[in-house]
Amino acid sequence: MTNQPEGAALLLPLAPQPWRRWAPAGWQALTNVLLARGVHVCVAGLALNGAEMVDAQWVETTLQRGPWRVVVSDKNPLLDQALQGLWPVVALAGPDAVETTHAMPPHWVVRSPAYCSPCSQMGCQNRPDSPAVCLDWLSLRAVMPAVDAALALPRQIRP
Repeated sequence: MTNQPEGAALLLPLAPQPWRRWAPAGWQALTNVLLARGVHVCVAGLALNGAEMVDAQWVETTLQRGPWRVVVSDKNPLLDQALQGLWPVVALAGPDAVETTHAMPPHWVVRSPAYCSPCSQMGCQNRPDSPAVCLDWLSLRAVMPAVDAALALPRQIRP
């Protein structure tokens, strides 16, 4: 893929650790909703039906250029780069604190209602192979308001 259409959503389910990953079913549900709305979806890292698969290295080199209407990412190595880019970012956060102090563009952090998040541990058992219940509880219903807000932004605010 060399040129994504205007209005593409970039999904980055690339967290290498289980305690930083949103469930594949959540990514698939998000993909289905976006595709049903006519948004072109590019995904790095997971094979999701209906979305165009892109290589993580390609994402790294094109993240700054876009044009992305929204970038949705779990806590992975490309999240910091996405937050410094030109496009709205929805960060899916579990145990990690995610900074969104960059002035432009707007960014959102979405967390589950788990009382313990962020705990700054390696999952619920505080070990590298431990999942995080807070991300397991993160629903599409919680993610969509931030994604919808990003998609509703006027395109004129983006360079």
